[in-house]
Amino acid sequence: MERIVKENRETSETGESRKGAVHPSAGIQMGFFTWMGMLARHHFRISPRAIPAALNTTAASLIYGFLGTLQKIAFKQEIDERTVRAPVFVIGHWRSGTTFLHELLCLDPRHDYPSTYACMNPHHFLLTQRQLMDPSGSHTSLKRPMDNMEINSTSPQEDEFALLSIGARSPYEALLFPSHLMRTRKYLDLHDVPEKIRMRWSREFMRFMKQIMQGRDRRLVIKSPTHTFRLDILSDMFPDARFIHIVRNPYTVFASTCNLWKKMFALYGFNRASEDAIEKYVIENWLLMEKCLDRAKGFLNSENYRLIKYEKFVADTETELARIYELLDLGDFETVRPGISAFLADRKEYKTNRFRLSDRQKQLVNASWGSIFTRYGYPMEP
Repeated sequence: MERIVKENRETSETGESRKGAVHPSAGIQMGFFTWMGMLARHHFRISPRAIPAALNTTAASLIYGFLGTLQKIAFKQEIDERTVRAPVFVIGHWRSGTTFLHELLCLDPRHDYPSTYACMNPHHFLLTQRQLMDPSGSHTSLKRPMDNMEINSTSPQEDEFALLSIGARSPYEALLFPSHLMRTRKYLDLHDVPEKIRMRWSREFMRFMKQIMQGRDRRLVIKSPTHTFRLDILSDMFPDARFIHIVRNPYTVFASTCNLWKKMFALYGFNRASEDAIEKYVIENWLLMEKCLDRAKGFLNSENYRLIKYEKFVADTETELARIYELLDLGDFETVRPGISAFLADRKEYKTNRFRLSDRQKQLVNASWGSIFTRYGYPMEP
């Protein structure tokens, strides 16, 4: 992780590295025992080129572990006494528009969310964020490597990074050890892991939710594609939670998600994964996601679950968002409409990436995801 910060680079859309702003999530922080456990689980599979980075990570883990202990002691009573209101969960496959939807919902001052700084510094953000945040309110914007979307330290962020850092088992272990890509899939839905691992995951997740509230009684808006696999666990923890599920054309999702993992593994990985392994991972993950959604049908209804299509949402964002507010009882949308309109106006020049699938890739998607095309009403190309 440390090598990414040191090199201060970002990956361009062509896959070439160049000097420039680094992705804010670069440098995943872990305590010493979390890092040692992860190394052991992955049999210390570190390529020779990454050994210096692994040594740096080991040294840094001693500092982060100490800071994590200090933060727990300093805020223990305050955190223990907090209660978490039922959150709104933004769910859906990677590259389906979850980030865009998350950012819009987080514009509502009645909502709270995990910031990029909190998710990338979960061991010490309560201790350090006030000192390190720019008092003028300005923040350096950086670009994500997979889509060049600008984010900064206060931007809404995916909490799965924090869970990985603090030792809750996460499929994002594959970011560090891509060669064990398929081995980490069991941490998506947590159904094939020992009960003590599930219990620790729930405990760490709840603690992090309490930490990011920081004493404010606001509804949390949480986004991570990984939570789509855990709806049963989340519903048990938060019976009144709301779920907004966004879907997108499967061809686009496949191409964009493969691109995502290739770039993230290049940034984070201590070893490598083949292109075939990445494609298999993407294919099987959406199939597993659908099984998890089917398993959750018993407690998803019109009052707590809303399915939207990305294409329709971006075509008329304000109308679709107002409908979400109404159907899920999120409050008066008109109070936040001006902020939403300004945000959309500022983003109108943003262009999404475009990808072309090879004939082989299109055949793979057609053969594997036929039921997904049918379920969500997308046409399958020959």
